[in-house]
Amino acid sequence: MRYRGIVWVGVLVSTIWLAGVGPGGAANEIADSDRDFIAEAASGGQMEVELGRTAAKNAAHKRVKEFGLRMATDHSKANAQLKQIAARKNITLPSEPADDDRQKMEELSQLKGEEFDRAYMKEMLDDHERDVEKFREAAKEAKDPDVKSFAAKTLPTLEAHLRMAKEVANEVHATTSGAGKRAPSGAGKY
Repeated sequence: MRYRGIVWVGVLVSTIWLAGVGPGGAANEIADSDRDFIAEAASGGQMEVELGRTAAKNAAHKRVKEFGLRMATDHSKANAQLKQIAARKNITLPSEPADDDRQKMEELSQLKGEEFDRAYMKEMLDDHERDVEKFREAAKEAKDPDVKSFAAKTLPTLEAHLRMAKEVANEVHATTSGAGKRAPSGAGKY
């Protein structure tokens, strides 16, 4: 009888483990706000990588090209970290950027030279203003410790991107009507 009880406990523990439930509750449960943050960060990160690559090809100004390459590199790293978190949480990330991100990518990919430089850097100013705000919020308010940690660790890089974007935008005379002041349309961009 004692053996059957031990087997039953073993089966129960195995079932709970396979269901993803640990001592703190459901391991894969994640707040909707954290899921939304992850999805938005993934979409925006994909856009940043693609626009960075486009900048390396379409920009006229050396600093814009360098900035684009930096965006592609840094956001690729952040995307890889985000994929690991999503995998642990059983969250499926979007396979491509959100519609508004894709539209911005298409618009910018049609531009070349100085026109591209100004439009791209304006977008990077606006985008990184929003990114910093959203990552700062997630670093403070995310429910999931992995999401909170990701936001906190990524925030200094985004703040550095914003500083660089301001410098480069000034060099190419890209102006913005209050970076980060407009209401975000659709998914956020990271």
